[in-house]
Amino acid sequence: MARTLVMLVHFRNRPSKLQFLSKILDFFSLCAFAVMHYLNFIKMTNIGKLLEFWLTLLIYLYVVFLDLAKAFDKVPHKRLLEKLNKHGIGGKLLSVIGNWLSNRKQRVCIKGRWSKCITVWSGVPQGSVLGPLLFLIFINDLEEDINSNILKFADDTKIFKEVRCSTDCRQLQADLDKLVLWAQKWHMVFNVDKCKVMHVGN
Repeated sequence: MARTLVMLVHFRNRPSKLQFLSKILDFFSLCAFAVMHYLNFIKMTNIGKLLEFWLTLLIYLYVVFLDLAKAFDKVPHKRLLEKLNKHGIGGKLLSVIGNWLSNRKQRVCIKGRWSKCITVWSGVPQGSVLGPLLFLIFINDLEEDINSNILKFADDTKIFKEVRCSTDCRQLQADLDKLVLWAQKWHMVFNVDKCKVMHVGN
C-alpha cells in the first residue's frame, strides 16, 4: 500500500506570505529529492527492462540511445514557465519559480583571477534539488505521439521497437523524426555523437 508523505509546518506567529511561499518551496524540494532517488533506481533498471522485454518475447529489437546536448543548461526559462503553467502551477508559486530562475549571473575564477559576470538566460540550476524536477517537467511531453517504447532518465532517452520488416524501420525513423521536431520546437539539441544504435537479436 502506498504511503503518503505529509509535512507539518509550525509557526510561532502568523506566517507572512513570504514565509509561507518559502515553506511551499521547501516542500517541493523535499518531493524532488525523493523523486530523484526513485529515478536513480529506475536508471539502474532501464537496461534490465530492455533485456527482459527482449527475452520475454524473443524478438528482433532495435534500441536507439539518445542524449540531449547540455540539456540542463539549455532549458529556456520562458518555455519552462509556460509548461509549468500548463501543468497547473500558476499564481504566486509560478512567480516565485520565475524569480528564482531569472536574473542569474555567473563568473569563473582561475588562479585567483575572476572573469566578468554574465547573465544566464537559460538552464535550470545544477546542484539544486528543484532544478532536476523542473527539467523532468520540461521533458515530460517528449514521448507524445511516439509509437515506439521510450525510457527516460534526465537527459538520457532510450527509444526501442521490434523491427522485423521495412515498415517497422520506417515507423521507428518516423518516431526519431518526431523527437527531433520536439527538440527544435523547445530549443533543445540532441548530441548526435553520443547517440548510438543497438541491435538485440540474431
